Amino acid sequence: MATTEERVIAATWRFMEGRGGWDGSIEPDDAVCQDLMIFGIDVDDFVWELEEEFGPVVWTIPWGDYTDQTNSYRGCRACVVAPFMIPKLLIEKVIFGDQMPSRPHPKDFPHRLTIKEIAQAIEAGGW
Repeated sequence: MATTEERVIAATWRFMEGRGGWDGSIEPDDAVCQDLMIFGIDVDDFVWELEEEFGPVVWTIPWGDYTDQTNSYRGCRACVVAPFMIPKLLIEKVIFGDQMPSRPHPKDFPHRLTIKEIAQAIEAGGW
């Protein structure tokens, strides 16, 4: 039987294949955001993949603290915010140039969440 860590790696491979593949390896010390480049709204899709394998325990992990969520909007919030954000971004672009909008920098995100830590949280029954 596979360990929790091996199952997290397998679920991560399935996720990566679903979004177009991955040409590297996935190791226990790889960080979700910085090494595997899972950030923004892709994090939700990744967690749903993990939930299929492990159940709702994966939602106890504070994903937003460990993945770059710069300018990421989800669900109803995105529908409400988008009509106001588009004109705002256009005005800022004219005034400030290429500085706006903020862009994610997942490789430089200050907090790391590794595959190993995800497996440990699952084994512990939550974060």
